[in-house]
Amino acid sequence: WVDNCVGDKTLPYFTGFIFFTPICLLFFLYGAFVYYRNHCNITSIGLLSAIINCKASVLWFTGIAMLHTFWISALCITLVTQILAGFTTNERFNFWRYGYMRVDDGLSPFSFGWKQNLVDLLNRRILWYTPTNFDWTRIYTLDDFNELIPTRLRRSTKSSLNNLPKHSFNV
Repeated sequence: WVDNCVGDKTLPYFTGFIFFTPICLLFFLYGAFVYYRNHCNITSIGLLSAIINCKASVLWFTGIAMLHTFWISALCITLVTQILAGFTTNERFNFWRYGYMRVDDGLSPFSFGWKQNLVDLLNRRILWYTPTNFDWTRIYTLDDFNELIPTRLRRSTKSSLNNLPKHSFNV
Protein backbone atom coordinates (compact mmCIF):
# COMPACT_ATOMS: atom_id res chain seq x y z
CA TRP A 1 0.00 0.00 0.00
CA VAL A 2 1.25 3.48 -0.76
CA ASP A 3 0.50 6.69 1.09
CA ASN A 4 -1.47 8.29 -1.74
CA CYS A 5 -3.30 7.38 -4.90
CA VAL A 6 -0.88 6.13 -7.53
CA GLY A 7 -0.94 8.75 -10.25
CA ASP A 8 -2.45 11.43 -8.01
CA LYS A 9 -1.33 14.80 -9.41
CA THR A 10 1.26 13.11 -11.67
CA LEU A 11 -0.78 12.75 -14.88
CA PRO A 12 0.96 15.66 -16.67
CA TYR A 13 4.38 14.19 -15.87
CA PHE A 14 3.39 10.69 -16.96
CA THR A 15 1.83 12.03 -20.16
CA GLY A 16 4.99 14.01 -20.89
CA PHE A 17 7.11 10.93 -20.23
CA ILE A 18 5.19 8.71 -22.63
CA PHE A 19 5.03 11.53 -25.19
CA PHE A 20 8.77 12.21 -25.25
CA THR A 21 10.03 8.61 -24.84
CA PRO A 22 9.12 7.56 -28.42
CA ILE A 23 10.72 10.77 -29.69
CA CYS A 24 13.97 9.90 -27.90
CA LEU A 25 13.76 6.34 -29.21
CA LEU A 26 13.34 7.68 -32.75
CA PHE A 27 16.57 9.65 -32.26
CA PHE A 28 18.24 6.40 -31.19
CA LEU A 29 16.88 4.60 -34.26
CA TYR A 30 18.21 7.39 -36.45
CA GLY A 31 21.61 7.00 -34.77
CA ALA A 32 21.50 3.26 -35.41
CA PHE A 33 20.70 3.93 -39.06
CA VAL A 34 23.68 6.32 -39.30
CA TYR A 35 25.89 3.72 -37.60
CA TYR A 36 24.84 1.00 -40.03
CA ARG A 37 25.34 3.33 -42.99
CA ASN A 38 28.82 4.47 -41.93
CA HIS A 39 30.33 1.39 -40.25
CA CYS A 40 28.77 -1.58 -42.00
CA ASN A 41 29.17 -2.62 -45.59
CA ILE A 42 25.52 -2.19 -46.52
CA THR A 43 24.36 -2.69 -50.07
CA SER A 44 20.81 -2.91 -51.31
CA ILE A 45 21.26 -6.60 -52.17
CA GLY A 46 22.57 -7.86 -48.83
CA LEU A 47 20.99 -5.29 -46.53
CA LEU A 48 19.55 -7.67 -43.95
CA SER A 49 22.59 -9.96 -43.77
CA ALA A 50 24.93 -6.96 -43.49
CA ILE A 51 22.88 -5.56 -40.59
CA ILE A 52 22.80 -8.92 -38.80
CA ASN A 53 26.53 -9.57 -39.25
CA CYS A 54 27.73 -6.03 -38.47
CA LYS A 55 27.38 -5.61 -34.71
CA ALA A 56 25.09 -7.77 -32.58
CA SER A 57 24.69 -5.22 -29.77
CA VAL A 58 23.50 -2.48 -32.14
CA LEU A 59 21.05 -4.93 -33.72
CA TRP A 60 19.76 -5.98 -30.29
CA PHE A 61 19.23 -2.43 -29.03
CA THR A 62 17.70 -1.38 -32.34
CA GLY A 63 15.15 -4.18 -32.02
CA ILE A 64 14.36 -3.20 -28.44
CA ALA A 65 14.02 0.46 -29.45
CA MET A 66 11.65 -0.44 -32.30
CA LEU A 67 9.50 -2.57 -29.99
CA HIS A 68 9.30 0.10 -27.29
CA THR A 69 8.66 2.87 -29.82
CA PHE A 70 5.64 0.96 -31.09
CA TRP A 71 3.93 0.12 -27.80
CA ILE A 72 4.73 3.38 -26.00
CA SER A 73 3.40 5.34 -28.98
CA ALA A 74 0.19 3.28 -28.82
CA LEU A 75 -0.06 3.97 -25.08
CA CYS A 76 0.49 7.69 -25.67
CA ILE A 77 -2.21 7.84 -28.35
CA THR A 78 -4.63 5.97 -26.08
CA LEU A 79 -3.92 8.20 -23.08
CA VAL A 80 -4.16 11.47 -25.00
CA THR A 81 -7.42 10.29 -26.61
CA GLN A 82 -8.87 9.52 -23.17
CA ILE A 83 -7.71 12.86 -21.77
CA LEU A 84 -9.26 14.79 -24.65
CA ALA A 85 -12.53 12.85 -24.22
CA GLY A 86 -12.50 13.40 -20.45
CA PHE A 87 -12.35 9.73 -19.40
CA THR A 88 -10.19 7.87 -16.95
CA THR A 89 -8.90 4.44 -17.90
CA ASN A 90 -11.30 2.85 -15.41
CA GLU A 91 -14.28 4.71 -16.87
CA ARG A 92 -13.28 3.78 -20.41
CA PHE A 93 -12.96 0.05 -19.67
CA ASN A 94 -15.92 -0.21 -17.29
CA PHE A 95 -18.37 2.28 -18.82
CA TRP A 96 -21.07 -0.40 -18.93
CA ARG A 97 -21.03 -0.59 -15.11
CA TYR A 98 -21.75 3.07 -14.53
CA GLY A 99 -25.21 4.38 -15.33
CA TYR A 100 -24.06 7.96 -15.79
CA MET A 101 -21.56 6.85 -18.45
CA ARG A 102 -24.13 5.14 -20.66
CA VAL A 103 -24.82 8.00 -23.04
CA ASP A 104 -25.34 7.94 -26.78
CA ASP A 105 -22.58 10.34 -27.84
CA GLY A 106 -19.78 8.43 -26.06
CA LEU A 107 -18.49 11.51 -24.22
CA SER A 108 -17.82 11.75 -20.52
CA PRO A 109 -20.40 13.74 -18.58
CA PHE A 110 -17.49 15.36 -16.73
CA SER A 111 -15.71 16.57 -19.86
CA PHE A 112 -15.49 20.28 -20.62
CA GLY A 113 -14.45 19.68 -24.22
CA TRP A 114 -11.10 18.65 -25.63
CA LYS A 115 -9.57 22.13 -25.49
CA GLN A 116 -10.39 22.68 -21.82
CA ASN A 117 -9.33 19.12 -20.98
CA LEU A 118 -5.95 19.78 -22.62
CA VAL A 119 -5.56 23.06 -20.69
CA ASP A 120 -6.43 21.23 -17.46
CA LEU A 121 -3.81 18.57 -18.22
CA LEU A 122 -1.07 21.13 -18.86
CA ASN A 123 -2.32 23.34 -15.99
CA ARG A 124 -1.31 26.40 -18.00
CA ARG A 125 -3.34 29.23 -19.47
CA ILE A 126 -3.57 28.90 -23.25
CA LEU A 127 -5.13 31.86 -25.06
CA TRP A 128 -8.42 32.51 -23.22
CA TYR A 129 -8.62 29.04 -21.67
CA THR A 130 -7.64 28.79 -18.02
CA PRO A 131 -7.30 25.60 -15.93
CA THR A 132 -10.28 24.66 -13.76
CA ASN A 133 -8.12 23.34 -10.89
CA PHE A 134 -10.76 21.01 -9.45
CA ASP A 135 -9.88 19.07 -6.34
CA TRP A 136 -11.41 15.80 -7.53
CA THR A 137 -10.74 14.16 -4.16
CA ARG A 138 -13.56 16.26 -2.68
CA ILE A 139 -16.20 15.49 -5.31
CA TYR A 140 -18.41 12.60 -4.27
CA THR A 141 -21.81 13.43 -5.71
CA LEU A 142 -23.32 15.13 -8.72
CA ASP A 143 -24.26 18.08 -6.52
CA ASP A 144 -20.61 18.50 -5.46
CA PHE A 145 -19.59 18.58 -9.11
CA ASN A 146 -22.30 21.05 -10.13
CA GLU A 147 -21.39 23.41 -7.27
CA LEU A 148 -17.75 23.58 -8.34
CA ILE A 149 -18.26 24.18 -12.06
CA PRO A 150 -17.07 27.69 -12.92
CA THR A 151 -19.71 29.87 -14.56
CA ARG A 152 -17.70 30.10 -17.78
CA LEU A 153 -17.84 26.31 -18.14
CA ARG A 154 -21.46 25.66 -17.17
CA ARG A 155 -22.73 25.88 -20.72
CA SER A 156 -20.04 23.51 -22.05
CA THR A 157 -20.96 20.65 -19.69
CA LYS A 158 -23.62 18.27 -20.79
CA SER A 159 -27.06 19.25 -19.60
CA SER A 160 -27.89 15.57 -19.16
CA LEU A 161 -25.86 15.68 -15.95
CA ASN A 162 -28.45 17.89 -14.33
CA ASN A 163 -31.29 15.57 -15.31
CA LEU A 164 -29.77 12.35 -13.97
CA PRO A 165 -31.30 10.82 -10.87
CA LYS A 166 -29.05 11.06 -7.83
CA HIS A 167 -28.82 7.28 -7.46
CA SER A 168 -27.22 6.89 -10.91
CA PHE A 169 -23.80 7.56 -9.39
CA ASN A 170 -24.05 4.61 -7.04
CA VAL A 171 -21.70 1.87 -8.13
